[in-house]
Amino acid sequence: MKAILSILFIILAASSALAGEMTLGKWLEINEPIVKRYLASLDSKKVGKKLKGVKLSDGKMELKGHIYLGDSSDPIRGAHIHKFRYLYGGVKYESYYIWIDKGSPNHEIPHCPGKWLEPGGLAVLSGDVYPHSKILADGGLVVTHCVLSSK
Repeated sequence: MKAILSILFIILAASSALAGEMTLGKWLEINEPIVKRYLASLDSKKVGKKLKGVKLSDGKMELKGHIYLGDSSDPIRGAHIHKFRYLYGGVKYESYYIWIDKGSPNHEIPHCPGKWLEPGGLAVLSGDVYPHSKILADGGLVVTHCVLSSK
C-alpha cells in the first residue's frame, strides 16, 4: 500500500509541476500589462534618473538600473515609445520599449546610433527575438537593444 501511495504522490507531484509551467504567450499576457502600466507611470520628473524597475510575475526586475531618457510616444498614431540607457558589463546600451495600439499603422524601428545587439537587438519582453522589420500594430511590447560603446 505504501508503494502505491508513493507512486501516486510522485504522479501527482509531476502533474502539478507540469501544470505550473507557463507558456510564453501566457507569460507575456501576464507581464506586458505590468510593464506597460509602469511605463505609463513614468513622468518628466524621472527623466535622467536611474529607475528602481518593476517586478514581473517570475520575480525578475525589469528596467532596474536603467536611466529614463523620455517618452516620445505619438498618441495620434497609437505609438507608445519609451527610451532608456543602461550600463551592463561595462558596455553602454540604449533601449526602447515600444508598443503600437491595435488598428494603428505599423511603426518604424527606432534608429540605433551604435550597432544592434546580436541576437536580441529586437525582442519581445521575454527576450525572445522579434522577427519583424517594423513594429506591428498588435499591442505587443517590443524591446530594442542598441550597443553604444564598449567603455
